[in-house]
Amino acid sequence: MSDVMSLLVGQIVQNRELVPRYFFLMSVKLPESLATPLPGQFVMVRMRDRRDLLLGRPLSIYAFARDKTAPVIGLLYRTTGKGTFALSRLKSGEDLEILGPLGHGFDIFPEMKKIVLLAGGIGVVPL
Repeated sequence: MSDVMSLLVGQIVQNRELVPRYFFLMSVKLPESLATPLPGQFVMVRMRDRRDLLLGRPLSIYAFARDKTAPVIGLLYRTTGKGTFALSRLKSGEDLEILGPLGHGFDIFPEMKKIVLLAGGIGVVPL
């Protein structure tokens, strides 16, 4: 269970455009101290050295892996305004500030045989 959040500096591994000028998938390598996120949790993402964008952007965690070198999170996002447009312009090797994991995740019960999940638009990410 993840109940520890941290402000960490991560490095972008990739920031790939999935649907032109609309949907992007970003992978970010983070320090080992990142707590393992639960399904349904999110992070606040802020670009370093961008004082015109003071607030972080809440992004749902799309994927998570902890390999031999470092944990990597995947963030699927839609460009909807100035902040997410600026995120879409970031390249591999650039740094981001990540606060998280945040929010209350949900449990997964492998013994359940039938499950109904409802989501719409970008809300499908944590599912």
